[in-house]
Amino acid sequence: MKTGIFGGTFDPVHHGHVELCRQAEREAGLDRIFVVPARLQPFKLEQKTADGQHRIEMLRLAFSADPRIQVSDYELSREEISYTIHTLRAFQERFPEDEIYFILGTDAFMKIELWRNYGELLKNYHILVGVRPGYREEELERLIRRLEQEFQADIRLLTNKELEISSTDLKEKIRQGCPLGAWLPDIVERYIKEHALYT
Repeated sequence: MKTGIFGGTFDPVHHGHVELCRQAEREAGLDRIFVVPARLQPFKLEQKTADGQHRIEMLRLAFSADPRIQVSDYELSREEISYTIHTLRAFQERFPEDEIYFILGTDAFMKIELWRNYGELLKNYHILVGVRPGYREEELERLIRRLEQEFQADIRLLTNKELEISSTDLKEKIRQGCPLGAWLPDIVERYIKEHALYT
């Protein structure tokens, strides 16, 4: 089995997350994907997020049409900081016969050398990086070549649409009452309004 792991804050989940996940599923031929919202992301410890249960519910709504994509509370159920390497080890232990693929976007990948045990991550797991044509291409390709040589890493590029919006900007649009269909699945937008999130 090919199992994908897609981590992040998902505060809130938006079309970019959904597109990246589905593109990884298609291009890498993944049998299943676990979307894993973080409880405490190492680089965002000072950032306040929506309650974990709300983020879980929004993810379940966003991916409800695809039975191969499941939402996991692995990181939310733990008190410690959500280090990716711990999550990948846990899923590999749970599915010892599976090939584990870690899914992330270009911006996150460009900082991977700051991550805890990044060498172990690169050596032991397949990496799927979501990109968009023309965005930091040369810089990204140089980094991939170097990491492949240094760690014998398996790093593959995905072609996916990325939204030109940050989560901070998206929350501001929610506070302003802007229409959100361009960025959020309708069912997620309704959930946010029903629960008065980010207002």
